[in-house]
Amino acid sequence: MTGRLTGKVAFVAGAGSAAEGVSNGMACAVQYAREGARIFAVDRDEAALQVTIDALGDEGLGGAAHIADMTQEAEVEGAVARCVNELGGVDVLHNNIGTATPGGPVETSEEDWDRVIAINLTTAFLACKYALPTMIKQGSGAIINISSVASLIYGGQAYLNYAGSKAALDQMTQAVALENAAHGVRCNAILPGLLATPFAFSAPSVVAATAKTIDPNETIESDLVPLGHFGSPWDIADAAVFLASDDAGFITGTSLVVDGGMVNTITATHPAARASA
Repeated sequence: MTGRLTGKVAFVAGAGSAAEGVSNGMACAVQYAREGARIFAVDRDEAALQVTIDALGDEGLGGAAHIADMTQEAEVEGAVARCVNELGGVDVLHNNIGTATPGGPVETSEEDWDRVIAINLTTAFLACKYALPTMIKQGSGAIINISSVASLIYGGQAYLNYAGSKAALDQMTQAVALENAAHGVRCNAILPGLLATPFAFSAPSVVAATAKTIDPNETIESDLVPLGHFGSPWDIADAAVFLASDDAGFITGTSLVVDGGMVNTITATHPAARASA
């Protein structure tokens, strides 16, 4: 580690992790801390959040834990206020909250649609709403939204609410980036592909992408990925640290695909692409 985030405060929304694996949120929180950031870790699941706090502690890294439902405006406002009051500001806002339910328009209930939109999109909106004033006052800040390649491509399984919310998150990222560039605030999105995370392994479509027994501690091979294997949450964490650091000081409004080449492969092999070749 090179201390690229020394002196920075990183507000990580969705920082919790299942005990049997490593989530993107946990990996990013740990990697930010390794690079010198002070971590304000937020999750609505106390047990999941404690897994991340314990992981930070195991490496001698500190982290403040805060329980909040980021779909609720008052709780988001309170979380950001506590972070500012106790740690002095918000330099990095990391939005990592997401969920999905299978189905297209016919199969998806209005209740599930509203719930997924609230979790995947409204959480990021509310976090930006309350963190941006501090960043603008500071004259600097980096926002990283964790999206998905599902915002760009259809992966063969119907997850309409997930794809729609992530596509909206990509556009929100660009809007926030351009509206706040003059204030020194950057905003970028990371679009993961197939990853070895507890959330991914809960999706039947991900399980179907590999014929091997899923073990988060082993490399999982996949013919769908040109590099030959699933990615790791640490791949996302490395990308997030880069985007949060001054190394990415001239990058804003970008959607960074981290997928081992899968999007390009699916696009190239789609029947429409072959027909136009």
